[in-house]
Amino acid sequence: MNPYSIFIHQIAKDQFDATGIGTFVTNPISLKAHIQSALDTYEFPENGQGFMHLPEEAFKCVVPGVARRTNNLKDYVLRSHRGQVSEYLNRDKVELPKLGGLAIIVYTEEAFLADKQVSDEAKQAFTSGGYTHAWITTLAMAGPRAPVGAWRFVANLAGGNLAYSMKTAIDLHEEAKAIEAYWSEWCTVASE
Repeated sequence: MNPYSIFIHQIAKDQFDATGIGTFVTNPISLKAHIQSALDTYEFPENGQGFMHLPEEAFKCVVPGVARRTNNLKDYVLRSHRGQVSEYLNRDKVELPKLGGLAIIVYTEEAFLADKQVSDEAKQAFTSGGYTHAWITTLAMAGPRAPVGAWRFVANLAGGNLAYSMKTAIDLHEEAKAIEAYWSEWCTVASE
């Protein structure tokens, strides 16, 4: 029996819907089994917020959440996500079967319960369910590893992610440059 019990956060659950935004998880049951297997050897950082790469055999469980930007306005759709209306590239622009990597954001119990952006309701469900880890999101990469988006970067700086309080000004400057370079070429996708 696997010693890990994984809570699936709503952000990750939303990725199970083909009409959603970003990465589409086509086989959540199989992907969860890959996560549980990877936990056997994964070393969490001190803050408990894991960025766990999954092996190539897990790639068949997902469709990438980004594609290369185009200059054609008809290739984009507007969606409301996390209280904001934003532009997304139509999911049909994803070039399959190219996948540059697959990672899962997984938190330990301590990290999940300490996260200021996790609702009290989610924390209660986690605690009452006896979970050991929280699957936060899935990142299926069509190209190089994507940095966080500009909005998430600023939210993290404003206290949304405790790990950012430990970063130096040089680290933050380098991350900001990487964000600008990546998102100038790539765009998150959504279904029309």
